[in-house]
Amino acid sequence: MVQLVVIIPTHDRNELLRRTLASLAQCSLPPGYARTIVVENGGRFGADAVVAAAAPALRAQYVYVEQGNKSAALNATLATAKDELLVFLDDDVRLSPGLLEAYESAAREYPGMFYGGPTGVDYESPPDELIAQRLPSSARGWQYDGVDGVVATPVMLGFNWAAHAEHLKVAGGFDASRGPGAPSGATGQESQMQRALIKRGILGKYVPDANVWHFVPKDRCSVAWLLERRYRTGVEHGLIAAQKFGGMLGIPMWTARKTAGAWLRHVCMQLVGDRAARLDAHLQWQVMKGCLSGLRRARREASSRTAPATHPVQPTAQLAHE
Repeated sequence: MVQLVVIIPTHDRNELLRRTLASLAQCSLPPGYARTIVVENGGRFGADAVVAAAAPALRAQYVYVEQGNKSAALNATLATAKDELLVFLDDDVRLSPGLLEAYESAAREYPGMFYGGPTGVDYESPPDELIAQRLPSSARGWQYDGVDGVVATPVMLGFNWAAHAEHLKVAGGFDASRGPGAPSGATGQESQMQRALIKRGILGKYVPDANVWHFVPKDRCSVAWLLERRYRTGVEHGLIAAQKFGGMLGIPMWTARKTAGAWLRHVCMQLVGDRAARLDAHLQWQVMKGCLSGLRRARREASSRTAPATHPVQPTAQLAHE
């Protein structure tokens, strides 16, 4: 029997958390369902009361992590996990009633893998088409179009995927330098984990019946948010490039060329481009700026590892949800 545990990190979003737990309570619970763990992090904002009021069948448990960092919150639950399948959700999703059964069935039929399902969106206010086409998949919806459902790339979205605790531990846990609340500002802690699993021969399996709908507030359908998100995505790309090529190598020539090209195109499009061309050029410029920031950060961290020990300044707790 597959033992299944639901993990939900949260930070100061009690109404959305209440909505998510109510949706989870409508799911069919497979025989191996054990409990739901809600991890409040970065401050106490009353999530414990929301958890206490959840449906008894969920056997919901409250955990508090002082550090405002989603990866740190996930690692706190991972540290106490046994031989269990961990289903990762966010505090702002609505679930299909068969989601848990679908994950439990996939884990029985395809053991030794990680799993993920399709996502839709619940918009607070639908964005205009120009913005909608350029939103990340987390705010636009996602499904896998591969033939056999076997996934060898890190494409499962972090608010709807599942993995065996033993595999996550072997992979070293979640990278606290990525994700909401991370000092780097980079996205992609779940993608980084999936890359680590794939590197160890643990592939993904797409589970089409494990559906969630992600709540997207109107402020995440704006040009300002889109630009900021592309910058954070660029930071992630820079950190990945530093790992691949070595953090002490400085700024690779290809990055300098692409950054200069993105800046020139951005300047030109502001003068002669239409609205779409101006936005695309600005978005690419943000990505490259973020990439440079990620590369520089990796270089500083690599340098500090070779320098005499100092007393680091602890980062201020930041917003710790998607």
